[in-house]
Amino acid sequence: TPGDLDHIFFTNGGADAIEHAIRMARLHTGRYKVLSAYRSYHGGTHLAINLTGDPRRIPNDHGDAGVVHFMPAYPYRSYFGSATGEEETARALRHLEDMIVLEGPANIAALVLESVPGTAGIYVPPPGYLEGVRELTRKHGIVFIADEVMAGFGRTGKWFAIEHWDVIPDLLTFAKGVNSGYVPLGGVAISGAVFDTFRDRVYPGGLTYSGHPLACAAAVATITAMAEEGMVENAARLGEDIIGPRLREIAARHPSVGE
Repeated sequence: TPGDLDHIFFTNGGADAIEHAIRMARLHTGRYKVLSAYRSYHGGTHLAINLTGDPRRIPNDHGDAGVVHFMPAYPYRSYFGSATGEEETARALRHLEDMIVLEGPANIAALVLESVPGTAGIYVPPPGYLEGVRELTRKHGIVFIADEVMAGFGRTGKWFAIEHWDVIPDLLTFAKGVNSGYVPLGGVAISGAVFDTFRDRVYPGGLTYSGHPLACAAAVATITAMAEEGMVENAARLGEDIIGPRLREIAARHPSVGE
């Protein structure tokens, strides 16, 4: 894990990792509201589906989960009329800060964002966007949660997708790739500052199967194999040398390909 995300709370999967990350942020800050992007997916449990920004949320959304959605940076079909990635970053960050100010920074516990969205369309944030989000959360005392359930463990050519940018979140959620799905396992990687909250104040959350020996053994075996066989480096090579150039050729050749 990047930075000082050196403490792990194990869960059964990605959705409950998100649930516990939000609970930690609320207890750490004493605040309740949570910001989440439209065009996102964070899981199928009650709070996770309310955080989600795709239509599966709508039948389950009664407006009582403390979630406020914002428009993400979306270069493919910009919500802000941007013509370049730089414009998209500037306009999306201005929109996000407006949302923070209008909702009241002192009311917002966390902002959760997929480093690279998965289910809603795999769109890479434009240059400077994640760095700007990190700066806004730091400025307003908001816990920044990176959802790496889909993008983590080598999917982007780094162990975690957020490592492509100079950003270290306060909390990082993971699942799926940690043990290739052989046995259900997820978790929250916790920064030192958030972990300190629970040194003397017991974290009020636990799971019967948290840290299950079989699931964790599968994780150790998977991570060892990924490291020994150079899987993360191979994913980077595939993206940089093979798939990426071909996708750019297709985009240059087909007017229907926008990003």
